[in-house]
Amino acid sequence: MIDMKLCNYLIGVLGLLLGLFVMYSASAFQLSMTETGPGAGVWPFALGVVLALAGLVLLGHTFWNRNSLAVRLVVINTPANLRVYIVMGLAVLFCLVIELLGFYLAALLMIPAVMLVLGCRSLLRIALTAVLTVGFIYLIFDILLSTKLPQSMFLG
Repeated sequence: MIDMKLCNYLIGVLGLLLGLFVMYSASAFQLSMTETGPGAGVWPFALGVVLALAGLVLLGHTFWNRNSLAVRLVVINTPANLRVYIVMGLAVLFCLVIELLGFYLAALLMIPAVMLVLGCRSLLRIALTAVLTVGFIYLIFDILLSTKLPQSMFLG
């Protein structure tokens, strides 16, 4: 078993690095205001800032409470944690599959997969959630905001 202090330091550094990577990636898009509103990189950049700040806050909290956190042990291989690891893996897979299948089809596969991992067994609820969520995203981004989400590489 490992202690909470080490876990917090690892997660804090990972959050900080991921936030910086998101900010760097978002900076390739327009960050200024346009005639239709914020540029395409504004919200991803803001998300990166929040993630990096959360990582810094966790690092600071852990540093100031290092003695009490060093005695708290973390059990990594519990059934609940296993579900978290599976969902994290699905999120990474989702990011990789978006390029291949496009956002909408990837989301139609991701949502049911996560719901199944988290214990939902109602096929009707799973189908409705997936279809309504993707439909809502389509309505907001494609129709109202005229923003195209990633399409399948097979569609050109």
